[in-house]
Amino acid sequence: MFTHIFSITVPYLLHRFLFTAVIPDTRGREFLFAFPSNYGVPETLILQIGGLAVGETRVEVTVPALGFEETLRIVDTNVTAVNIPVTAACVGNGFQNKTVLVRTSRDVNIQAINSRSKSNDGFLVIPTDALGTEYLIPSYTTVGNEKSQFVISAKSDLTQVMIVSGQNLDYGGKIFAAGEKIIFGLQRGQSIQFQSSTDLTGTHITSDKAIAVLSGSTCAVVPEKTSRCDHLVEMIPPVDTWGKRFSLQPLLDRESGFIFRMIAARANTVVKVSGEMVELHRQGQFMEFNQLAKFPLGINANKPILVVQYGKGMQTDGVGDPFMTIIPPIEQYMNGVVTFATFGQSGGGNISSYAGISVTSPSLFTFYLNDVTVLANEPDVSVNGGMFSFGADRAVPLSAGSHVLSNISPDGLFSAIVYGFGIGTAYGFPAGYNLRKLTCSSKDPYTGKVKEFDCPILEEPPEGPKAQAQIAAIPCMPGQPCWPGETPWIPGASRKTWIPLPDLPPSEPLPDGVAGGNIPLNLAPPPPLPIFPGQPEIPPALLPPNQQTCYPVTAIIAAAAAPSIAVFLFMLVLVFTILFSGKPWIPPRLRKS
Repeated sequence: MFTHIFSITVPYLLHRFLFTAVIPDTRGREFLFAFPSNYGVPETLILQIGGLAVGETRVEVTVPALGFEETLRIVDTNVTAVNIPVTAACVGNGFQNKTVLVRTSRDVNIQAINSRSKSNDGFLVIPTDALGTEYLIPSYTTVGNEKSQFVISAKSDLTQVMIVSGQNLDYGGKIFAAGEKIIFGLQRGQSIQFQSSTDLTGTHITSDKAIAVLSGSTCAVVPEKTSRCDHLVEMIPPVDTWGKRFSLQPLLDRESGFIFRMIAARANTVVKVSGEMVELHRQGQFMEFNQLAKFPLGINANKPILVVQYGKGMQTDGVGDPFMTIIPPIEQYMNGVVTFATFGQSGGGNISSYAGISVTSPSLFTFYLNDVTVLANEPDVSVNGGMFSFGADRAVPLSAGSHVLSNISPDGLFSAIVYGFGIGTAYGFPAGYNLRKLTCSSKDPYTGKVKEFDCPILEEPPEGPKAQAQIAAIPCMPGQPCWPGETPWIPGASRKTWIPLPDLPPSEPLPDGVAGGNIPLNLAPPPPLPIFPGQPEIPPALLPPNQQTCYPVTAIIAAAAAPSIAVFLFMLVLVFTILFSGKPWIPPRLRKS
């Protein structure tokens, strides 16, 4: 076990607010996705669905194209495993009608495992209310006949998708050259998988409606020129949720360190990695680092980036094999409760599991793993003034089974990476994170140019000047006022500080696209009915997300406007009656009796 105290400057928490607005995160009630290909046909596809509160949560899991449906009930914060038919995994390039749909009566966490003997990995499933319309793909260098890949699933009918890859893509016998635009359409519940013999990292995907995107590799060796490959997969967050500051932890019980990549969301990105400056000149450009030392890393960037951590192959130190996981940015650390379960075995081999936990300063003594304080023995940290916040990283071994991460402080935020190693196998995924929109855009009505900027705080805080941000910083010594007029801060007590929001957010133009080819919208073969519950030709699902009666938006608007419409019609009839009666209208008080 190790502990790392890290210093966090205030800007990365600029967007954090804890008011009445609901922040999207990886917890939800509807999930839609597809399993990418593994090294051959997988032996098991598993969903680990965890409850988040006391009481009963009803769950419906379907793969409509395969006729698979399972309903279950989760009690309290338990985690229940659901086995999905292995034929639900995507195969090759092309349209796939194997999308998985999960709907629940209350919020849940879902992790998924795609497993074959000595080739498995897991991913955290993102709910449909947090999906986006722009993605950049992380993957890894290919080996032999194995493929770099990504799979896209549509949340809505008539979704138009555009792909611009930095590598040649072979689809339907046609070679799409690097830089070409590939355009196609998807219906709700349809998926499409693209594979390549070259690394697809940096591929740019945009759509006119929200989509789910997973990427990775059928089987990759990490780093290159090692001898054992393993399946890589992760569900990718939308680009507008990417952050600028990260804390990476070493992998417990791995002597060889780890690999990580940084991918630029926009051109001319400058990244500081443990004091060293790195430049990423174009959108989708990435840099790979081999971290040999068993020390945490701090990463800061001037523009949003995606950070992906990879476990190394067994050849490097005799433990585990490759896996791939998203590293949530510190801006997207979350609070509340998340649940997860370890993955116990693959092909008969046991797997030892761990959690790499990172918390911000208010959480140092209020963060719990299975009702046990994770940082109970952490020494006090002296803060010598200045706008700084201190947090901690800690890696802990996990027993087999389900686990609960929780934070009792509303001001504290945390993140965790769950991973495990066996003989020639490994897996890893984030336990949970926020998916708040961090990058906003505006279009000049005169020039048509689109500018991007850091999203402002949406609501005014309960106190302090207008347009200020709530920050989990500690600019004071214990027992001293944190801000003019504030009462002294006492360690363990809830407190907040404020910093002004910039008057004019910085702006960056979006990159220009290039010409390319189309995949016709009608290329998708009609999927077998039913496609998904909820479409016009399909009867309502047997298990709705809640028991409240729902009404169409038009009906609600009509009901709200009905009184005004009735008064208007009455007055209109009265006016026409007067105009066409043939007699002048005399007010009652002037009429002769």
